[in-house]
Amino acid sequence: MSEEKQEQKRIDYTIEQIKTQEKQIKDSLVSVKQEASDIRSNFWDDVRVNLLEPDDVSETNISIRQQEHFLRERERNYEHAEKQLKVFDKMKNAPYFARIDIADEETPREEIYIGIGSALDEKDQFLVYDWRAPISSVYYDGEIGQASYDTPQGKLTVDVLLKRQFSIKKRETPIYV
Repeated sequence: MSEEKQEQKRIDYTIEQIKTQEKQIKDSLVSVKQEASDIRSNFWDDVRVNLLEPDDVSETNISIRQQEHFLRERERNYEHAEKQLKVFDKMKNAPYFARIDIADEETPREEIYIGIGSALDEKDQFLVYDWRAPISSVYYDGEIGQASYDTPQGKLTVDVLLKRQFSIKKRETPIYV
């Protein structure tokens, strides 16, 4: 199979995985929105208000803060999911813009695709790395040959075997730039 056809096959697969993740997020948004709505409507029903004793006032304050925390958490989840949907919407037409192939002592060759956001497959393996991810710095800063980047475990040195930029338009076969 030609390299161009392999890349098109990967684009198609990545887009399908993004669509799957997008659907999962949309489904979860419905429940998160409902949970936030339930917390708001039942806020005072779920708070134990008792102001007779100093200990009771403290307990009431803790109860209010707990409900407030639950509500904020749901709202943050909702906002994060909406942002992710916006990124996925853009990625459906152009899932990535760069590729580097790297090798290290453990992996003989790994293809790293870089885009405006991250995307995972059904096994939670990266299909696309966010351009801000530490490994992406190898694309921006490195050349063919040895390069290093920071990881949570420290600096990792890899061999850059390939460095490529794509121009993908409307899911079409990439043009190498």
